[in-house]
Amino acid sequence: PEKNIGSNHILILGEENFFMNISIKPILFLLISSPLIAEVFVSHNNPVINLLQPATWFWMILTYGVPAVLIREIWKQMNLNILSVLILGIAYGILNEGIIAQTLTQTSGEPAGPFIGYGTLYGIHLMWATFILTWHAINSVLVPILLTHFLFPSQAEESWLGKKGFVAVAILTALQYLLYFAGGLVPAIHSIQYFYIYLAVTVVIVILAIRIGHRFAPDLKQSKSPTYSHLILAGAVLPNLLYFLAYPATLSRFPPALISIIFGWSMFIFFFQYIHSHHWSSIHLLIFSLSSSMGFSLMSAALSKDISLVITSIMFLIVGSWILKKSTSRLAAVQ
Repeated sequence: PEKNIGSNHILILGEENFFMNISIKPILFLLISSPLIAEVFVSHNNPVINLLQPATWFWMILTYGVPAVLIREIWKQMNLNILSVLILGIAYGILNEGIIAQTLTQTSGEPAGPFIGYGTLYGIHLMWATFILTWHAINSVLVPILLTHFLFPSQAEESWLGKKGFVAVAILTALQYLLYFAGGLVPAIHSIQYFYIYLAVTVVIVILAIRIGHRFAPDLKQSKSPTYSHLILAGAVLPNLLYFLAYPATLSRFPPALISIIFGWSMFIFFFQYIHSHHWSSIHLLIFSLSSSMGFSLMSAALSKDISLVITSIMFLIVGSWILKKSTSRLAAVQ
């Protein structure tokens, strides 16, 4: 049974003291925006025509939206630092690319392409992982979550699921990865030991995210933060710089893969430390990460010969520019 308690909330389950208070609108927006941004607007992996197919939406919401909601709830229910969302995004990237897409161990073809064989250890393409995991942390997790908070500010600081809803979403998330790997939902191209490797590394990263998230107070504002224009410029350039530097290295096989991998993760750690030392708020990180997504979308469209992808990218740039413009007043409030 359901009981309405407002336009954004609904109470589910029988007795009043067992009710879950679920925030409907922000959850639905996050479920849809995460796959839409990652699969359609930024990477252009899914042409717009595919969005007319219900099966496509079901798959994208299950594999992108549900984990994004779970990560958002871990962040808020455990009262973690905003930095923890970035680290949890890395963990999500391992599960997505390792178990579902299986690009971390693919032997040929796109999207790993030239990254295959460059920095490969025990069949896992570490240089590709360096790029794609940080890409997921920004585009599949951070941007959709912060964008949802921006559009639903009154519910940004509260839990959207409650304890029982959190457990249900966590179980659903865990089951989908188990079924994908063991249930044959996608053709398995590697053996069971990779599943254990991905699971173990993911658990370690989640624990690290929680420890770091509890170590620092969230959204401190004491230090001088970068300006609006600097955030946009840095966002559009820095995260995408990793791809521009890595791609020619994969073709020439120079420098050695180990150097490229160390350099890539050093960039991420440096950026991580910079955010912490300058005490970025959520709005700082939204401007930076959204600018990054827009930059990668523009790059993807420029490299594509498909006019529909170019149109999709232009639409994303227009909406993103409107959001960035609207964010100026909120940025002034935390400067």
